[in-house]
Formats: sequence, structure tokens, C-alpha cells
Amino acid sequence: MSYDYLMVKASAQAPANPTADADLEAVMLAFADAFSGEPIGTLDAVKASLQQLFPTLRWHQQRIEMAPHALAAGLGDWSWSTVGGADAPVFSLGADDGQVRMIAASRVERSELGPVARALGLMVLDEQTLEILTG
Repeated sequence: MSYDYLMVKASAQAPANPTADADLEAVMLAFADAFSGEPIGTLDAVKASLQQLFPTLRWHQQRIEMAPHALAAGLGDWSWSTVGGADAPVFSLGADDGQVRMIAASRVERSELGPVARALGLMVLDEQTLEILTG
């Protein structure tokens, strides 16, 4: 089943796979701390890394007036996203000053996110279960 996920750079203090059942506040604080920490990388580097993992991705830039997620309302640039067929994953990059701070993913299987998290050193938030996943 395909769900929606948010990804940020994993912090050194990130808890090991907390779940929403354990402590929702701890999960959200861990994600917020990571979001406010180190950026994932430059737009070009992040796009290239995702392209290596998903060779059929095609990147498209368009002007978007507001962030697709309330958690990312402070990010100024959500203009880069992927386009493709019905089965292709969709990634949207949230950036400030050319540095990607968050990646939103949809139409992607949870099992496909492990390689993404490992390649980019990310913490993944499953938006359905509010569980934090790591690579």
C-alpha cells in the first residue's frame, strides 16, 4: 500500500523508531528537532541522489504558493517535484536558499524508503501512523 511520508535529515539524537503509540509528543519533537537541524543537501545533489534510486523520475519546476504540509509552512521553495506515470513515486522538495530541508513523498511503498533514508541519512515520518522510520 502506498502512503505519504515526510523526510528530514536524521539528527544524532534521533530516537530509534519511536511510535505514535509510545509517545506522540516525543515523535513530533524528534521530527521537529531534525527539521530545524542540518539540511539534507543542495537541490541538485538531492535530485541526483533520488534519480539514482528511482531512474525513471523526471523533475519539474513550478511555482507553488504554499507548502503542501503544515509542518513545512516555513519553507519558501516547494517548486521542485517529480512527474511520471500512475505508478511512479512523487517527491516534492522543500528548500530554503537552495538547501533541501524536507522531502515529501507519496505513491511510494514503505519498503522503498529504506534505501532513500540510508542514501541521504534521513529520518522518515509515516504520516498515517506517525511512526518515525530510519534506514
